[in-house]
Amino acid sequence: MLKQQTQLNTPSTQFTARTPEKNMAIKPPQIQSDIYNYTPHESRGIILLPYQQNYQLPGTLIPQQDVQADIQSPARGYEINSLANISDNIKHITQNLEELQVELKQEKQKRLDIENKFEQLQQQNQELEQELNKQKQICKQMEYFSKELESKLQNQVTITSSHSSVENENQQNIFRQVETQMIELKKQLEQEKLKSSNESDKLIKEFKIIYQEQKNLNQKLLDDNTQLQKAIRSIEKSSKKAQKQSSNLLEEAKLRKIVELFYFDNNEECLIQIPTEQQLEAIKILKQISQSQNSKTQKDQTDKKWSAKKELKNQQEQLIGEIKGQMGKFIDQKNIQQKDVIKLQKESAELIRQLDQVESYKQEIEQSSKHNSHKNSNVSFKNNNFY
Repeated sequence: MLKQQTQLNTPSTQFTARTPEKNMAIKPPQIQSDIYNYTPHESRGIILLPYQQNYQLPGTLIPQQDVQADIQSPARGYEINSLANISDNIKHITQNLEELQVELKQEKQKRLDIENKFEQLQQQNQELEQELNKQKQICKQMEYFSKELESKLQNQVTITSSHSSVENENQQNIFRQVETQMIELKKQLEQEKLKSSNESDKLIKEFKIIYQEQKNLNQKLLDDNTQLQKAIRSIEKSSKKAQKQSSNLLEEAKLRKIVELFYFDNNEECLIQIPTEQQLEAIKILKQISQSQNSKTQKDQTDKKWSAKKELKNQQEQLIGEIKGQMGKFIDQKNIQQKDVIKLQKESAELIRQLDQVESYKQEIEQSSKHNSHKNSNVSFKNNNFY
């Protein structure tokens, strides 16, 4: 029978572990030297060394070499089996460590993805601030147009003062109505200014809240990584013991309850109840729970943001509609006037044209904002890699 050897693949040594053997007979080498020239003719220069025995302690490591072992040793079978069990345990430990290292790399990659998406959110906030600035400029232009209207109306009042008293009274009534309408427009513009400033303050507050929540999420991910490292250490400690008897496995529902207690209540004592065979499964359940919690928070943030933007758009459209209605009434009243008000009609038509230009400019802004939103639509909070 041939001697069976067990090789330990460790980074520090490359030795062969074998049991202490008796009657180790190594064939002596043939020594040819000038020292042994004086030998009998029959020996032909070969010197036989005395028989040597290699006594080793149990479990020692010796360099790998070809030796003939005594197969009649009574403790040989037990020692070979124990060495095989040790090698299997070492392989299992290294395999678990490699899997856990891969999971740690994935967690680091997910953290980088979160930082990139946070930068995208910052860019979106800057774009919203730019849109608000554009809306403020539009409000300023509307104020300028209203001032021009007032000045033109006042000039028209001075021109038409030379006409008859009846016409003057009618025109004065019309001009008073126009003045009241312009005052109302001023009030509405001031209210719109206040609304826009309030909306900008709300957006800034929401951005601060989102930033704080994102910061908390990053901290939570760091805590999860530390918890995973603790779990890895506990697995390493338990695997080093190499227990032969398998413990009773827990049911999936009970295991999930233990992991939820550890995640939500930070109860580390409950981890002792998890057997070593189910520690990898517990880590997977912990990962699933953290993914579901993070996806819920991100979804709530996106819903709040889009609802605020939609409300701001509706308010702007409502204001434009009111301005159009009032200008339409003003045009209808001017059509009733006589030939002396034709010049005023032309001026109002010019103002309407300018308002249409403002409206077209507004539509271009909305289309550009929609285009930017389509560009940023790749940011998905339902992504599985959002960690």
